[in-house]
Amino acid sequence: MTSSPLEQKIAQFVDDGGTWPATLDPLIQTSPHFVDAYLAFAGCAYRNGPLEPKVKALVSFALEASVTHLNATAVRRYCREALRLGATRDELLETLELISVIGVHACVIGMPVLEAKVANDPKNAIDTSHSDARRQAIKREFLEKRGYWSAIWDGTLALDPDFFEAFTTFSSVPWVHGKLPPKVKEFMYIAVDVSVTHQYVPGTHVHIENALKYGATPSEILEVMQLASTMGMASFELALPIVLEEIAALEAQATPSDA
Repeated sequence: MTSSPLEQKIAQFVDDGGTWPATLDPLIQTSPHFVDAYLAFAGCAYRNGPLEPKVKALVSFALEASVTHLNATAVRRYCREALRLGATRDELLETLELISVIGVHACVIGMPVLEAKVANDPKNAIDTSHSDARRQAIKREFLEKRGYWSAIWDGTLALDPDFFEAFTTFSSVPWVHGKLPPKVKEFMYIAVDVSVTHQYVPGTHVHIENALKYGATPSEILEVMQLASTMGMASFELALPIVLEEIAALEAQATPSDA
């Protein structure tokens, strides 16, 4: 059976590295102009970007598996795509290890607020000078294992060195034992930080700076952001089957029975 021009575009989009879940197929008939526009938009990174296909699939896998998104259907789709493109089990697990640290953003967002609230309270003001030997040692360990230091960590280290030491060990596992190149590790952080389900600006600053330090190019970083920019289609992936089911149910109620 001969496929339509739009179906051919979808096939090319998939060949280029994009994915098209079958749940979106009804749009081919109902909203062809939208599908055509989406393929052109989402296909930019796959057609023109400098990242290797496996890295693109791993970045997309990270985006869908992030705790701020958790799209199980898409996680499976990009896991399968990454494996097809040569990703290993260890690379997939390392990607999950990298993005699992996103929970600590609770402290990174909350600590500056807490510091500001107690700044003029001598009894509760937080000393972020890290002048004691213990905190200096923890800071050095973080620098050695993670390769950077940012003021976003100062308040947490100051107030609870035990917690920050544990976080250093936890967040450093993929850096100490992982195999992905450092710039690719940073791509994972950038992706989840810029994603529409997180939009965490302080982390975006830190991890773009780190990625550039590790040799990433502006075009590579832009492509990571382009991959994150297509996540809006998750609305259709979730809602389109529900819309069609509810319309069918309504039409069934309106149709007189043959009995």
